[in-house]
Amino acid sequence: GAEEYCYPDEATNANNEQCKPFNPDAPIYYNIAFCGDYMKLAWHFWYGKQKGCDPFGVDHGHGDDWEHITINFARTSPADAWVQDSVTWFQHSGWYTRQNMATNPDVYVGKIAHGSYDDWCDGVGFVWDYDYCAGGCGYWDDFRNDNGNSRWMPHNIKHVSEVTDDQVDRVNTYKYFDDPEKNKCA
Repeated sequence: GAEEYCYPDEATNANNEQCKPFNPDAPIYYNIAFCGDYMKLAWHFWYGKQKGCDPFGVDHGHGDDWEHITINFARTSPADAWVQDSVTWFQHSGWYTRQNMATNPDVYVGKIAHGSYDDWCDGVGFVWDYDYCAGGCGYWDDFRNDNGNSRWMPHNIKHVSEVTDDQVDRVNTYKYFDDPEKNKCA
């Protein structure tokens, strides 16, 4: 596509390898995983294309790009209600968790590699600033400065089971718990 950046879209074979413009009606997919007194609500977003990440044009990017965050819940006993504990933001090579009790936590998405972060970055500032990014696809470097025309508050919400094309295989193999013992029940 001729678009400068690729945005979330419907996870279908027809949309794979397509760089789509911003669509406020693009779906977001969810899944819920339980393990004892822990619950994860995963929000998945799908991109038909992730553009390449090198300035020499060797990396042409890839299609079928799933990204997600998880909202983490806990309870002290089976009789207790689930209480939101934190949010985990994921990037291709990592993840981090921060205590966050917001009903709609902010998610700033990298413009190229599509990683999710709890803070925005526009490349302004200094290398030693905690929120500085240089741009590109490095772990923390992807620009994630939104504008009024690309803020997304999803309303087209679908369960991951509604993905029926080839993209379903990748989203159904996610492990939502970082502890191997907990992953047995995820």
